[in-house]
Amino acid sequence: MKVARTINSYKLNNILTKLLYLICFIISFHIVQLIMQVLIFQVDIFKEPVIFITDLHTHVWYAINGVPSYSILSYMFYFVHKIYNNVLSIPILLIIIIFSTIYITGKYIFKNTCGKNFFLYMVLSLLIYIEASIYMPASGISVRYFGYMSGVWHNSTLISLKFILIIFIIFFEKFINKMNSFHQISLSDYILIGVICIFGVLFKTNFAFSLYPAILVISIIWLIQYKKQAIKPVLLLCLSMLPSLIVIIVQAKILFPENLGSAVTIKPLYLLMTYYNVDNYFSAIGLLVKILLLSLAFPIIVLILNIEKIKKVSIFSFVWISEIISIAQANIIVEEGPRMLHGNWGWGSLGMTYILFVISIIYLINNTKKWKSLLKYKKVGIILAYIILVINVWYGYEYLVYYLTTGHFIDSYFLELISKK
Repeated sequence: MKVARTINSYKLNNILTKLLYLICFIISFHIVQLIMQVLIFQVDIFKEPVIFITDLHTHVWYAINGVPSYSILSYMFYFVHKIYNNVLSIPILLIIIIFSTIYITGKYIFKNTCGKNFFLYMVLSLLIYIEASIYMPASGISVRYFGYMSGVWHNSTLISLKFILIIFIIFFEKFINKMNSFHQISLSDYILIGVICIFGVLFKTNFAFSLYPAILVISIIWLIQYKKQAIKPVLLLCLSMLPSLIVIIVQAKILFPENLGSAVTIKPLYLLMTYYNVDNYFSAIGLLVKILLLSLAFPIIVLILNIEKIKKVSIFSFVWISEIISIAQANIIVEEGPRMLHGNWGWGSLGMTYILFVISIIYLINNTKKWKSLLKYKKVGIILAYIILVINVWYGYEYLVYYLTTGHFIDSYFLELISKK
């Protein structure tokens, strides 16, 4: 009897493994196909017709033609195209960045949950990478793109931002743990953080906009908690980030060469009201709440399940602070002039949403391992969180296919809405 059960269990595991391989292949195929088609079939220099609405081809066109850029990614595009002088070099570079991010993320989750099946965690990492907001057009809003989600494909600097963000989080978590346990923080730790920060802002300036205010917040908390013991490490941490701030100043001069002083302005909910043709703040606030719930229901449930852990400085609390700050930036700060509707202050919130989902799944898996000792309401919360995560992943896949088949990263509902303005 036991032998029969073992054989059946082996067959079931074998079937599930093959199913996971199939899922990975399908999703990976779609990702590669999307990146290839977006770039190969529409960059003007490649003499192909424009099919997709995306920022990718604009970034590549500027890079190939040597237009000055704030992002190091543009220069990477330029050099790989010069070296290989073919159509495939740039999309292959992006594909390497995407799957490197997925691999690093999977390894990070695997390590922090003491996982046993590495392949399973790679699948989980892939699914988190493509997750999207829950899509409910009947609610009067479109969140295929205008929600907060990981699976945004049309902007190359965001793709690189997610790559550098996960690397930063891995090393900064070690710094936080050393700080909280009063372990000696070596000079190499500060140098490493400083170097990652430089590359972070070189890829996308939103790296600093999202993370540095949160670092300031936890630094103040450390100073309050540890007093004199925290002064030296906090000061050294700030000094390690100083070179990246100099890089930001240079980037600002590239982005705003004519009028640096009035490049940004404070207009709460202005972009949201403009996009959705809302004429009062009460409606805009209600709309924002809907978007946040449809986008972040999963991490919010995980936050509730681990609310006691948010009280102390940890990577969990740090990522939540960063997400809140970046969402606030996206809804309060706007650029003036023709760049206003680009919503460039919102990219940080999209990058941090990816990190928030990664951290949340780690905490959820660790919660699940304590299943037998949990209270009933926490068990219900865990089940609900997994269900919502599956829905997020499904809509991420659906969004990926939608973009691939229609060429629009904005859905038809929203296109109809803005065409009426």
